[in-house]
Amino acid sequence: MVGAAVLLVDVGTKSLAVGLLEPGHAVSLVGDRLVCVLTRNAGAALSIAAGNAVLLSVAVLITVVAVGALGWRVRSAGWALGLGMVLGGATGNLVDRVFRSPGPLRGQVVDFLAIGWGPVFNVADFAVLGGVICLITLSLIGSPLGSANQKTRSSAG
Repeated sequence: MVGAAVLLVDVGTKSLAVGLLEPGHAVSLVGDRLVCVLTRNAGAALSIAAGNAVLLSVAVLITVVAVGALGWRVRSAGWALGLGMVLGGATGNLVDRVFRSPGPLRGQVVDFLAIGWGPVFNVADFAVLGGVICLITLSLIGSPLGSANQKTRSSAG
């Protein structure tokens, strides 16, 4: 559910950005602190791997499949939230890589949000980052993937 919501918001906001913003022209939302500026990114975060778009797309596809498969087994709300955020965000950027120019698996991701002087990003990027932070936190505190009842049942059996 979380992944689908992230995907819908990401695709919707990217469509709005492409339809309403001119490339390179900044629109202030909250002074200089939050700005909309339309850019395209052939790489991952901070344009990493921009020259290897197909390899990056395949890696993201593998990640989406792996996170989706793990998500079916998770019974913890926290883990489901974190995985859903990563899944929705990764899928949102994968949609761009598959369907946007210059072509399948080489498409450029639409970025349009900038906080202060930082990099330009999108809803998917924010969701992946938030999801990863959530998952790391859950790992550090030792939160189980399943519910407490599930753990008790599997120990008893």
